[in-house]
Amino acid sequence: MSEQVVEIQRALDQLDKGLVRAKVFSGQGSSSSGEKGQNQAMQQEVVEAFSRNEYNTLVKFPHRTSTNAYAKRPQISTV
Repeated sequence: MSEQVVEIQRALDQLDKGLVRAKVFSGQGSSSSGEKGQNQAMQQEVVEAFSRNEYNTLVKFPHRTSTNAYAKRPQISTV
């Protein structure tokens, strides 16, 4: 998983405990540097936890094959 995405999650978690509850959500593929994404079971658990309001912010790992520079940036989704 991208260190940049993990750092974003950590920074959001530090804003205010309880106000922002962030979780990383990534695809199933591997990056060119060998970092592995989340498997389907992990993705399902993140989505279910988000639905249960355990997390109110998802930090999405960028799609590695996109040619659009903007799409390669981490994305943040909130409720």
